[in-house]
Amino acid sequence: MFFDCTASMGGMNYTMAVAGALSAVFVYLGFGEMVQNFFFSISENPVVIMCLIFVLLFIAGMFVQTTPIMVILSPILLQIVTPLGISPIQFGLVMLLSLCIAFVAPPVASNLFVAQSMTGLDVVGLTKRALPFMAGLIIAMVIVAFVPAVSLGFLSLFG
Repeated sequence: MFFDCTASMGGMNYTMAVAGALSAVFVYLGFGEMVQNFFFSISENPVVIMCLIFVLLFIAGMFVQTTPIMVILSPILLQIVTPLGISPIQFGLVMLLSLCIAFVAPPVASNLFVAQSMTGLDVVGLTKRALPFMAGLIIAMVIVAFVPAVSLGFLSLFG
């Protein structure tokens, strides 16, 4: 059991090291400023920017696991949302919800294959059963993205 955990953690540490290094290289090369200029050339409206970020995260999240994509894209996208006055905590929740939605969405749908191996149901049946939950995640993401009081309200209660 110990050796199984060691192998899993070693693989995860390797993935995180590569993702962290790639993120550092992107930041060093000024990739964040290029992406920021691209996004702001389209619009400076926070609603449009958040929608573009959702689309980017959704597409990236369909093909890459959640943790590495967060490590790679967080510093780059945080440079975009900070000048718009969006809280890093609110943005982190939007990022997490966007990637959760993408992790269940086809074509890769990693979580559906995990559920298939656990339940024995086919992927098409699981996809139909997952649609209401995906709709709930999308509604939650929209609320968190566009109503800052929802994501930051609990923090203000605790100081």
